[in-house]
Amino acid sequence: MTDNDLLDAVKALYGLKEDKQLVPLLDLKPSQISAVRAMNKSKSEDGAPKKCRELPPRKRLECYDRLGYGFAREALLLAFPTETKKYLIRLDNERTLAAADRRHRPSTDSDAVVA
Repeated sequence: MTDNDLLDAVKALYGLKEDKQLVPLLDLKPSQISAVRAMNKSKSEDGAPKKCRELPPRKRLECYDRLGYGFAREALLLAFPTETKKYLIRLDNERTLAAADRRHRPSTDSDAVVA
């Protein structure tokens, strides 16, 4: 999946019509999206596609996260640089700890269901 495809998938999932709507969702600069889109559409003089401009690894990871990357976690760990792998594992651990904390937290009056 190219980064263009990834951006398109996030747009489709969130019902976005324009790339500029991705800016706040993914905390990207408009110029980053424009560069990825422009470079991925351009051709070299011989007609072959130019090397694709890629999203920064963490932004690519955030796109996969927004898409629900659980099915591809192991592939992602293989595909990303070491620092991004560490970041992914940290995010997963934080998410797991937060979920465990919510499950084991004593209920309060505000948690009670009113019939």
